[in-house]
Amino acid sequence: MPKNPRVLVAVDLEVNTDLALERAIELASERPNMDLVVLHVFEPFVGFEFDSLTGVDPKKKIDVVKRRAEDALLAYSKAHPAARLPNTEVNVTLGRPANEIVWVAAHYDVEAIVLGSHGRRGFTRMLLGSVAEKVVRLAGCEVIVARQKNHDPKVKMVEIEPLCEECAKVRADSNGAQLWCARHSEHHIRAHTYSSADRTESPQAWGAMTGS
Repeated sequence: MPKNPRVLVAVDLEVNTDLALERAIELASERPNMDLVVLHVFEPFVGFEFDSLTGVDPKKKIDVVKRRAEDALLAYSKAHPAARLPNTEVNVTLGRPANEIVWVAAHYDVEAIVLGSHGRRGFTRMLLGSVAEKVVRLAGCEVIVARQKNHDPKVKMVEIEPLCEECAKVRADSNGAQLWCARHSEHHIRAHTYSSADRTESPQAWGAMTGS
């Protein structure tokens, strides 16, 4: 019997990953037979043993991941009472985050991978960003990075002004042969079309790099 399609979401216990979980649940609930796979990756370090996390019971950390997933499912259910909650499986692995995410995604043959975003800068930002970059490069499916909308106001383009009443009258009276009223014919600052030449800077993300 064919297995249900799946969506994989990678969560980090050290940061708020609610947005990634919400997006993954939303994707999974859109199809009646899609399941959700929740993954947390322990990163190894010198002297690290999976069954002995420097005195911390690994089962407790696994339970934390389960509770995080359960809380997200409950919150989504309350916000979307009519939505179908997907069957959910929690996995915990040991390794490099990008490699493990790609491996688990391939193992479950998932339709999409959802990653969270850290609001960090500097060297940590670069390292975390490399996780998402590597997942995007190596994954054999769609990769979605969930993050809050936070555009840099400094690079926001000028809004298109609405057509003034006089300009509208001139266009109607001239059957489109004349576009602007007397005032805007002399002082019309910006045409109502834009191109890349209108930008003083290249588009850029602001505030954070993405990572698992």
